[in-house]
Parts: sequence; C-alpha cells; structure tokens
Amino acid sequence: MEFDEERREFIWTLGRYLLLGGLASVSGGLILKRFLASDKECIEPNICQSCKVFDDCDLPKALKYKL
Repeated sequence: MEFDEERREFIWTLGRYLLLGGLASVSGGLILKRFLASDKECIEPNICQSCKVFDDCDLPKALKYKL
C-alpha cells in the first residue's frame, strides 16, 4: 500500500515538473523570438503602432503608418 502511494506521488510530481518545464520552454521561446528578430522581420505584423521597435523600424508597412 505504501509503495502505491509513493508511486502515485512520484507520477504527480513528475507530471507537474514536465508541465512546468513545457510552459517555461514555450514562454522562453516566445520571449527570445521577440528579442532575436532580425531587422528584416516584423515581430508584430498586425499592430505596427504598438510595436516596441516601431520608432526604429524601416519596413514599408511601418513607414506607411508613420506618415
């Protein structure tokens, strides 16, 4: 009986850590995508005016919104 409880607790703990690791990797990937975007890529294709790099952007779509 004690073995079953330990195994169940181990599986729940493993599941929690796997979920936490998955969330951390997805969040980290999304954050890195924003910081590592090249100058030729638009990081916010639908919302130019609220983009963090809007002032320094020289893409044609951003230039249209600056006018």
